[in-house]
Amino acid sequence: MNKSLQHLCFLAQKEERRWIGILSGTSQDGVDVGCFKIKSHGLETSAQQEHFETLDYPDVFKKRLNEISYKRKIDQQELVLMNAELGRFYAKVVLDCLDHWKLNRADVDAIASHGQTVFHAPQNHHGDPRRPHATLQIGDGDHIAQRTGLPVVHDFRQKHVAAGGEGAPLAVYLDHLLFHKKGAPRVMLNIGGIANFTWLDGSGRWDDLLSTDTGPGNTLLDAVVRKRGLGKFDKDGRLAAQGQVNTRLLNMLMSHSFFTEKAPKSTGPEAFSKEWLDKILEETSLQQIKTEDLLATLTQFTAQSIADTVKAVSGEVAGIEVLVSGGGVHNAYLMNRLQESLPRMKVKSLVKEGIDPDAKEALLFAMLGNECVAGEGFPAPGGSGEKIHFGKISLP
Repeated sequence: MNKSLQHLCFLAQKEERRWIGILSGTSQDGVDVGCFKIKSHGLETSAQQEHFETLDYPDVFKKRLNEISYKRKIDQQELVLMNAELGRFYAKVVLDCLDHWKLNRADVDAIASHGQTVFHAPQNHHGDPRRPHATLQIGDGDHIAQRTGLPVVHDFRQKHVAAGGEGAPLAVYLDHLLFHKKGAPRVMLNIGGIANFTWLDGSGRWDDLLSTDTGPGNTLLDAVVRKRGLGKFDKDGRLAAQGQVNTRLLNMLMSHSFFTEKAPKSTGPEAFSKEWLDKILEETSLQQIKTEDLLATLTQFTAQSIADTVKAVSGEVAGIEVLVSGGGVHNAYLMNRLQESLPRMKVKSLVKEGIDPDAKEALLFAMLGNECVAGEGFPAPGGSGEKIHFGKISLP
């Protein structure tokens, strides 16, 4: 028997596995790397975070990624090269982290790598009902496996698309396994480049779950800060807090067709791009708007688009917890705007649950990898009753 397959079978039968989870988000500012001990699978799953770090992309990678991401026309050769280069970069990141954490390769069972999204094209974006939803992440898993000597589960979103879903958001699977509480409805909100949440209605049934994108999270805010030479992001929302919301601009932003669609739905920086924002600023003759006012308006845009979708899905039941993860949780001004937009709910950081809010998505893909290797699968989107496993497996 193939020795790598034999080892994979051994891993599937272990009670506890140590996973490395890697995630590169739509903001493209770096790589989240987490080390987690995961016991069992399915509803018996429990997870312990051992290590977590966020490492910057080299400047040359950021430039190259920007040239091939979220655009309809790109250099195909550059896309192919970056797929291989990113795989090698992720492998180096894992090995460097293991060294830093004083772990040997033999101490780790497997790697789960999300890769880097370069284009997300659900039907609501490409507009052709005759063609399927589609999405693409790069960072080849074979390069990671070959260079680390560890099995790698990767390319998680394709099975969701193949089974009829949009490929996003996938956080619903982690949220159900770790955070559902019978009789206690909750909103599990993640604010990354794009914001999404899972509605846990308290029933504990898969059929009653809903997970959806709400629109932009940090993507437009970060783009404005970078374009105006003010750093990578607006730390704590300090600049936005000094501005005033421009109601006319906010109304134009909220007129995007995405917000007329019913949840569940997905989107990406392709729909909420710098070019889209620049066009609206031109149409409203607000090209010279003060940076602080623009950031205040975009922050309210994020908060309002999240709140509107949460209310539509949950019915705005008083006292429900909204547990927040992702980079947006560190933006105090955004969190305040969100609480004001959801006055009957309790907006809190996921740290309340003992989980690092920055590490949630790395944990998500580690858990999806764990289910791929050892679990019985998740219900397919659409309610067919079929069970599916996410991810492709690359063996060393």
